[in-house]
Amino acid sequence: MTLQLYIQFWISMLKIWWPVILFSIVGLAVLGVSERRLKELYKEYVVTFLNLDSNTVGCDCFMAKTESEARGDFFECYRNSNYKILSTVETGR
Repeated sequence: MTLQLYIQFWISMLKIWWPVILFSIVGLAVLGVSERRLKELYKEYVVTFLNLDSNTVGCDCFMAKTESEARGDFFECYRNSNYKILSTVETGR
């Protein structure tokens, strides 16, 4: 008798909560797909540069879709001095 009540309880709970369970599973699946797409789109680039004013070499990391976008982001960040980019390399992360 108690087993039947237990089974009936869970069946009634599933009848009520099935939309919440379904949308939770679908939402988590969509979130996982969008996170993978984001990782495919953006890559990490290391920009090595020469400061022409102080004659020193430095490097910085940028997240961008392409190498040219990473170079553009570099010049946005380092616009206050005179720099020359020596290399731009994708890190593979």
